[in-house]
Amino acid sequence: MNYWHIQLHPNKMNWGVEEIRNILSQNLIGCSGKPIAEFYKIQKGDRVLVRHGAKVIALVEVIGSPKTTPESIKNEWIWFTDCCEVEVLAYCENLSVKGKGWYLPTTLQQIKKSNETAHSFIENLYNEISK
Repeated sequence: MNYWHIQLHPNKMNWGVEEIRNILSQNLIGCSGKPIAEFYKIQKGDRVLVRHGAKVIALVEVIGSPKTTPESIKNEWIWFTDCCEVEVLAYCENLSVKGKGWYLPTTLQQIKKSNETAHSFIENLYNEISK
């Protein structure tokens, strides 16, 4: 099981929390373009911190393998070419990440154990919501 962080806006920084939650309400995460190669490394059981800039929106668990997004499910929220099914474990309020260990401009990044700051943040968040 691996940890990741992802941003889900299609280069529209004017999208806010509600727009990202609309994507998550369809139990999907995804991306397009350059991050796709990294996206296909995500596996079932991985946990993904969904964020918008430094703002934490949700923690999800991957329940389906990455795949090409079927045209039949694309809509104003499902804009990405590739997706995977997720279960939303928790929506977060008033939570943000910053500083060492968080390369925030990145659309998608795996969080290795060597990145103690980010790894322990997600681990602690998961433990807190699992109580």
